[in-house]
Amino acid sequence: MKYIHARDMLGLWDKFMNEFTEAIMIDKENGYIYLKSFLWYTDALVIEDQQQELGRIINKHLAASEKDNIMRTIAQKYIDEGMEIGRLEGMEKGIERGIERGIEKAATNMLKQKLDLKLIAQVTGLSVTELNKLQANI
Repeated sequence: MKYIHARDMLGLWDKFMNEFTEAIMIDKENGYIYLKSFLWYTDALVIEDQQQELGRIINKHLAASEKDNIMRTIAQKYIDEGMEIGRLEGMEKGIERGIERGIEKAATNMLKQKLDLKLIAQVTGLSVTELNKLQANI
């Protein structure tokens, strides 16, 4: 693991798969815990253009059933990352919409109190046109 920051990650993987077959077999008995961890970590360091080559190197050294297991690990990583990004974007949009609704509610309450439109606009940041639309819905 001391070479994990090496620039030639593909070369490192090829060397690892060639020279550590016994360790890989031991790791296989445990469900490829170390190989998957190493793959998840280094996958982020391999540029997108080289990811197919990384898959080819792994495939060259593993049996078909093992390849499928490891490749599912890579795919699941991308799925998990996509879901996390989507979840965070959804939360941000929800927060923004909640803030907008809160401002509209405050403006509506001020309009019901017959406060000056310019004052409401200044306090809420809404335009007079937007306030007129809100007032039409009251």
